[in-house]
Amino acid sequence: MLQPLLPGGCSTFEPKKGIENMVIDKSMAGKTLQVTISQAFRIELDEIPTSGYRWAFSNPEAIPLDILNDTFESRATGIGGGGKHRFECALREKGQYKIALQLCRPWNKAEALEWFEFTVDVR
Repeated sequence: MLQPLLPGGCSTFEPKKGIENMVIDKSMAGKTLQVTISQAFRIELDEIPTSGYRWAFSNPEAIPLDILNDTFESRATGIGGGGKHRFECALREKGQYKIALQLCRPWNKAEALEWFEFTVDVR
């Protein structure tokens, strides 16, 4: 079981099940998702890592977000193909949070190629 560290080094946070029903993709842009505290959800976005552009959270330190897993699944059989970047996440506090990701080069986050934002209402 993954146990991300909370502020202060405490690792008692344990995500709830339910990720199979909570998949967020580009169709959720600008919309609001309702979850409970520590309910896991997965963000899936198309990406071509060899282009140098990768999806990254633009504001992870501003919200009580735990990234439980960060993976890429290739859909191509050849070199340089694209696939799905998946972030499995959970929020650990009640409230409403805007989650923003940007498709950018890690060394130049100021020039994002694309943005993806949605809101999560945690109850």
